[in-house]
Amino acid sequence: MPTRLTAIAVWLLSWLALTTATAEPGEKCTTPNGTIYIVHREDDVPAELKLSASVAAGLINRHTQAPSVINPILPADQLWLASAKEDATMSGCTWVALTVVELWQRAYSIGATNGTVLYDPTETWSLATVITLCGIHSALPVASSQLQPVLQTRLHQWLHAAITAVQHYILSWLQSSPEDGHANKSKYATPLDLELVKFDTRGMWANSLQATSWAFDHLFLRCKQTSEMVAIQNPDLMKQGLLADFIVARQLFAFWLPDLCQPGTSAHGLFLQITQPARQQQSLLTVIGYFASQEEIAACSQHHTEVALVSDWSPNLSFWSEMTPVATLHQPPAIPLPPYSSNCTYVAIITSDGDSLQMNYNNMRGMMDEWAAICSSNGSVCPPVSWTISNWLATLAPFVLRWHYRQAALRSGSDSFLLGPSGYGFLHPTAIAPHDSLRQIMINMTAAAAAQLNMTSYVHWDEYDNANAHQMTSTQHKNLHADETLLLQSEPSNMGTAAMEEYIANFQKTSIQAVFSPITPYVHRWVGRIATFRELIRWTGSATDSPSAVADMLLQLPRGTMGYVYKLPDITMQDVEALGLALQDTHVKLVGHRELAVLAAQTKLMTAV
Repeated sequence: MPTRLTAIAVWLLSWLALTTATAEPGEKCTTPNGTIYIVHREDDVPAELKLSASVAAGLINRHTQAPSVINPILPADQLWLASAKEDATMSGCTWVALTVVELWQRAYSIGATNGTVLYDPTETWSLATVITLCGIHSALPVASSQLQPVLQTRLHQWLHAAITAVQHYILSWLQSSPEDGHANKSKYATPLDLELVKFDTRGMWANSLQATSWAFDHLFLRCKQTSEMVAIQNPDLMKQGLLADFIVARQLFAFWLPDLCQPGTSAHGLFLQITQPARQQQSLLTVIGYFASQEEIAACSQHHTEVALVSDWSPNLSFWSEMTPVATLHQPPAIPLPPYSSNCTYVAIITSDGDSLQMNYNNMRGMMDEWAAICSSNGSVCPPVSWTISNWLATLAPFVLRWHYRQAALRSGSDSFLLGPSGYGFLHPTAIAPHDSLRQIMINMTAAAAAQLNMTSYVHWDEYDNANAHQMTSTQHKNLHADETLLLQSEPSNMGTAAMEEYIANFQKTSIQAVFSPITPYVHRWVGRIATFRELIRWTGSATDSPSAVADMLLQLPRGTMGYVYKLPDITMQDVEALGLALQDTHVKLVGHRELAVLAAQTKLMTAV
């Protein structure tokens, strides 16, 4: 008994010391006491603690309404953390490391959490519902593997009643002893106030359908933003803590339904119920996370109006989203070029997948760093690169967005940004019925995002196997540009659809000046005043797509051609530099996407004359 009391006393003293410690507030640091906590996870931390740490960080950031805790999970976290420490906007902040146990203590001490949700880590299908419960109840998830054997049964309910009758505030320090073979986990045992167990989910559901059905019936109306955003996350990523912090911080409804895209199944019917409130509120529902079986999750719904915001590998959104959102950003002006020449071929390099938050946060950070190093080297070509990027960063990770813009500005307009597929977010625009008011909302949101971020273009990804699509008329075909006609001759079945042209025409009075379509069909070069460009080459990591091979393909295009190379993430920036070197002093000119639109406008004037 004395040993147990000593353990409790030591823990309480460490808790008290942690909660009363203060730091000098910084001049510009907006966090409480000017302190930002960094979670330090030891190598031997149990897997279940990763999820608990993420939830605790999200609850603290929600409670403080400030970027108070960052929980590094992925390599990119360390890069962004280093950038944040050096950034002028974070000057004056004191950065303090916390262990996972200290993080729990911090969450309880400031009132960010006041209870727990018990779960069985082998019941992975329950995790989305467990995290939804944690967000609603401000609770930490506690796995049965973190508790003593007595709590691995329903006996804890009897124990709770007995303890409460004797003393309301008894704290049980539940830890394994070295003799039981689990000494390596003892320091991570949960200090659990049994009176504060909010929910015990163990054994409640047999599969993800049951868990999600129960959650929809009992939790959906208690969540926030259900007509604006819901979360879907793979259980294997959820248990690592990915996206869990943001779900609890925003009190989102989270779910996992592997069969949601199979019509006629109960899972599909449940998914339609989840999406219905957004339609009733005339709102585009954003589905944050990722559903690998159907990336364009709107294809699984009845009206195809759900925006897929890929973010399953996006950690610490509860931290980054508490920073000051972006109001507007500006890009350096386009680079002046010699007038268009029919003896030249003009090609833009556009990076793909910028609609994905996880790409902006992970891969794109590495590419930007690599590109900065290449372009600062003597003798580098450093050809213009057009980066697709998500407008959602403006609110969900404004620091990340500002950093990307600052990095691109260092190259004085050579690098530029445009919206990824399909503008405001990823869906297939022409799959939305023309009379559906959400179609116009999608157009308005795309135009507003482009204006906010000083963009003039977006990548248009679409699906043309739908009732709204029909083939280009003979008059439309006759008016195609010369290089467009050539491409259609090689791919006669990939002719454009009036549906896409009708959709693009809605941007006439906005800041959008050009649209880039990576897939068929190929529409007019001009839709009113909007220039459209087709992908010339999709640059993948295949053996046949070396920089020299891509250069050879571009050199063989008819002179006068204008289009773009769509660079996928597995192509390195060193490959881009090699392509620039291979095309140096040739008739193929690598230009930015904005300059490509300017050149196209010159050809339009020449044709008119």
